[in-house]
Amino acid sequence: MINRVVRLTPTEFAEEPAATVEPFSESPFPDGIHTLSGVGDLTLIDSKRHRFVPSAIPYVLRNRPVPGRDRAMSHRTERG
Repeated sequence: MINRVVRLTPTEFAEEPAATVEPFSESPFPDGIHTLSGVGDLTLIDSKRHRFVPSAIPYVLRNRPVPGRDRAMSHRTERG
């Protein structure tokens, strides 16, 4: 969803839907839009795909958020 800003003041902000951008279902990256950028007269769309990679399981488990712990600290190990 791309929104259009219709009001912007130091104390107010309002927006409304202006357009919808979806990935091409036939592309190798059909799972969503990652980034939308304007470059001169061009619009660049970076889409994404999800895939299961068994070798990534230890990394995902090791780096998952830990409840009650600062996310920035959750990847660090304690030093003795």
